[in-house]
Amino acid sequence: MKIILRADANKQVGFGHMSRVLSLGQILRTKFEVMLVTKSMPSDFIYEFSASGISIVEIGEVNLNEEIRKLRSFEPRNHCLVLDGYNFTSEYQRKIKSLEFRRVVLIDDMPSGEYFVDAIINHNPGVSALNYSIQRDTELYLGLKFALIRSAFL
Repeated sequence: MKIILRADANKQVGFGHMSRVLSLGQILRTKFEVMLVTKSMPSDFIYEFSASGISIVEIGEVNLNEEIRKLRSFEPRNHCLVLDGYNFTSEYQRKIKSLEFRRVVLIDDMPSGEYFVDAIINHNPGVSALNYSIQRDTELYLGLKFALIRSAFL
C-alpha cells in the first residue's frame, strides 16, 4: 500500500499545507511508500520531500476532471489518499470517493460545508465534532494531540 499526499504550495495558497503533509510523510515513510502529488511547489520543498524519501509527481495546473484522471492512474484501490488544502471542496471529495481509494483523509483547519472523506484531522484547539457536517462513517481526529509538526522542530 502507498500513501499518496495531495497538496500545493505557492505564494497564493501559502506553505502550511505542504509543511503538514511533509510532517505526515516523514512519519509514515517508515512503514509505507509515500508519494506527493502536487500542482506546484517551491524548490525548497522539493529538496525537503526528496531528502525525506518521498517521491514527487507534479501534475501541473489541471482542471478537476484532469486531476481525477491522473489520480485514477495510481490504482486507487491499493492506496490511501491524504488531502491538505482549501481547494478540496465537497464536489472534489465526492469525485475522489468515487475512485475508491482504500481511505481518503482530509487535513482541515477551517471547517465549512459538507465532508465526504473517511477521516478528518484538525489540530486546532477547541474544535469539536459539532463544527463538521460529515458522513456517518467519517472518523474525526481533533485537537492538539493530532498536530503535524515537522521533525526538524521536535
